[in-house]
Amino acid sequence: MRKICCQLVLVVSILLANFAFSYAQEVSAAQEISPARAQDLKYGAVLYEYYQGHAFEALSALNVAKLRKSFDGHGDHPALVEGGLMLSYGMTHEAKNIFESLLVDGAQVSLTSRNQAWFYLGKVLMLEQDYHGALDALERVDLSVLQSQKPELYYEWRYLKGQLALKTAQGNTELNAQILALPKGNVWQFYLRYNQALKTLSEQEYTLAISYLNLLIRDMNKVSHADQQIQAEVNALKAQCRLSLGQLYLHQHKPEQALEVLKEISKESVFSDQALFTYSIAASQLEKFGIALEALNILKERTLFTPWLQQVPYALGYLYEQLGEQELALHAYRAAAKHYENLGKQLDKEHQEINEQKILEALSLQEKSLAQDWLTEEQIPLAIGRERVANDAYGYLKVEPDDFNYATLLAGEVFQLGLRDLHELYKLKFSLARWEQQLDSFDSMMQTRRQSRAHRIQSTQNAIQSQNAEQWITQKAAMTSRISQEVKANNSAFFMDEEQREYQEIIVGMQANLAALPGGEEKAEFSKKIKRIQAYFSWWIDDRYSINRWAAQKQLRGLARELDQFKQYHAKLKQHIVSDKVNQTFQTRIEDGRSRLATLKTELKTNLELARVNLLQLVKAELSRQRAETQDYLLAAREAQARLSDVLYLGNTRSKVSAEAASTVRDSTVTTKASQNEGEL
Repeated sequence: MRKICCQLVLVVSILLANFAFSYAQEVSAAQEISPARAQDLKYGAVLYEYYQGHAFEALSALNVAKLRKSFDGHGDHPALVEGGLMLSYGMTHEAKNIFESLLVDGAQVSLTSRNQAWFYLGKVLMLEQDYHGALDALERVDLSVLQSQKPELYYEWRYLKGQLALKTAQGNTELNAQILALPKGNVWQFYLRYNQALKTLSEQEYTLAISYLNLLIRDMNKVSHADQQIQAEVNALKAQCRLSLGQLYLHQHKPEQALEVLKEISKESVFSDQALFTYSIAASQLEKFGIALEALNILKERTLFTPWLQQVPYALGYLYEQLGEQELALHAYRAAAKHYENLGKQLDKEHQEINEQKILEALSLQEKSLAQDWLTEEQIPLAIGRERVANDAYGYLKVEPDDFNYATLLAGEVFQLGLRDLHELYKLKFSLARWEQQLDSFDSMMQTRRQSRAHRIQSTQNAIQSQNAEQWITQKAAMTSRISQEVKANNSAFFMDEEQREYQEIIVGMQANLAALPGGEEKAEFSKKIKRIQAYFSWWIDDRYSINRWAAQKQLRGLARELDQFKQYHAKLKQHIVSDKVNQTFQTRIEDGRSRLATLKTELKTNLELARVNLLQLVKAELSRQRAETQDYLLAAREAQARLSDVLYLGNTRSKVSAEAASTVRDSTVTTKASQNEGEL
């Protein structure tokens, strides 16, 4: 009996191990085991998205990490990254709150990171015209550290402080202090001095402004930078100073000085067009109409892409008129009127047909060689919202307009901010599209998981059937009942151990041999021995009865425990097979993600539409302004054309009348002389 119980326990243990292994496979496949350095890996993924320019993905990962407290081992660096992401989205006040919470005395942040964080925050706040906030951020910078580690940022810090002195009530004392703190020849010092001159000009201190500009031009002439980019920047500023000085001389009715300054501006300069027009005005004031006409003819050959250059066709007619070339002036006015009329029609047409697509095309955002996955819904390869579009640290796009009607508008801060917002919203749109693709990929993953789970369930059920678990459970129940009966009957023979059973088999064999012996004295003697052995065997069974019974019952209890544990695992496995909670949890998370994505897409669509409308309104307002100016030029050109036409008509009429009168006088004289001759004859 003990042998049968041991075999039953062994089989049930094997069954239990198989079921436990199957259940463990199912659970481990559903649960993701975190690696030992999971925090570092996740933070690496955040940094990857951050340096790839995927600000939305990086910010989302950081927010999830804050909820899960995954980056506790990285100090304050994730928060600094989050502050940088806030700045890239234009969320300056949120970034300031983050920096203020981190960059305090005693915080575990390096001085280099601290200084750069406050510096860039101050710069962004200044661009947003929050001058007091910018001043507060810049004053938190440790200048000694910034000067030793980042000298280029130190010089720019001085420039920003000087600019803030111009914008706030700090006055000229602070401005002059920052100018003196910058080394001579530094480009930031030149910019501060130029802005100082413009400030005095706005205060109508013209003599002081002229002095500032002349000194600045003199000092820039003394400087030669090895860096070609910096030298080109200085040359451009020098041209701007000369243009401002020439215009100031004109305002002071000093055209001679204006001509001397303006002629120093290179024809390759970006200010050459405006300098040529100002030069022609100065020359006309000196009645050097030929020089003025030459300057305007040069401008005429160029693309008139800014509104103030639209004066050139009208100015040509004016100069011809001043030169006494009235017929040429009339032709010039007529051509100007035609030019303004065509320009007005073109602006009206653009105003009616303007849309987002045309704006982006006019801003040269197209990429002819982009891959097919870059196509927009309208199947136009626009690069808006893509990482390939160049932009500065503050999100402003670096674009050059193909349509010069947008040149003035593109230079405006409001339009630049609107274009930046549109670019960021499109970036977010593509990020959400990538998120949607990732969610769609989970559908195929879930389908694979369900198929794999069904296969494992079928394998487990086949294993259960092959092991005949119910048969062993039935046998255990029958054995429990049998043991109970034998215990009640005190049947000691039922509980014999293995040794006793072997001894019993020996006795049975001996009795068989005894039966085969012939009768006689030897058989009788042998029979007595067997009876004594059997009596001893009966005593031995009775003596070991309680021990054998306890051993059998102990094995039965062990078997019962194993079967109970097996039943528990079996019930859990059945529950897991029926419920499928793990996959349902994953599916719920996917559906929640889709729900959040749909909400974000709805909000994004609304904001994107608002950004488009704002941008369209700015462009339409600019086109309307250009249309109004063009209409003024058109009226002036037509009036001048009508006036000159009248003058030339009246002049021709008087000439014709004079010629007829002279002819009549000649005829009268001839007739008189003929009559006199006839009288004489």
